[in-house]
Amino acid sequence: MILLKLERIDEMDHQYHVCDDEHCNICNGGLAYCIVCYGAEGSLTTECCGRPMTEEEQDRVHMKQNLNFRDGEWKEESNLRWEREHADQLRNQ
Repeated sequence: MILLKLERIDEMDHQYHVCDDEHCNICNGGLAYCIVCYGAEGSLTTECCGRPMTEEEQDRVHMKQNLNFRDGEWKEESNLRWEREHADQLRNQ
C-alpha cells in the first residue's frame, strides 16, 4: 500500500484542470475544477486549501452552509466567490 502525505499550502490560487483531450467533459463544458482541492464550480472556495477537501467540506461550501477557505484558513462564513464573479449578471436579471 502506498500512502501519500498531502501538505497544505498557504494562500494558494486554485490550480484549474486543463488538457488537450477533445472529449474531456470538464474542458468541453467550460467547467472550473481545481486539481489540488478537487473543488468544482459551486464547491470552489475563495482560495485553494492546498489539499483535497473532505466530502463534508465540499458539501458545506456547495450548499452555502457558511464554510469558506481564505487567508490561509477555514472560516465560518459564506463563500461569495460565485456571487462576486457573477454580480453584473445577477443585477441585470
